[in-house]
Amino acid sequence: ELSGVAAQTPIQVLEAQLLHHAANWTPSAIKVQTQAERVEVAANMALKCMKSGRWSAPYGWSRQACLAREHIAEQDKKSWKVA
Repeated sequence: ELSGVAAQTPIQVLEAQLLHHAANWTPSAIKVQTQAERVEVAANMALKCMKSGRWSAPYGWSRQACLAREHIAEQDKKSWKVA
């Protein structure tokens, strides 16, 4: 059962945040040998935080989301221009 911010966040957004976290997080206190181990540790830590209510969007997530929205808006502007 999720709690805190994670409980109020749509599951699709949590999935995307989890993927972003797993792709970008680097453990400092836990030694991992492979990228697969790193991703597994990142996912487990994120899920623990989601369940305990300590989850917040990963560092860089908001910036990435803003850049994606700006890109989409720019593409929309270009598609509406009349030649």
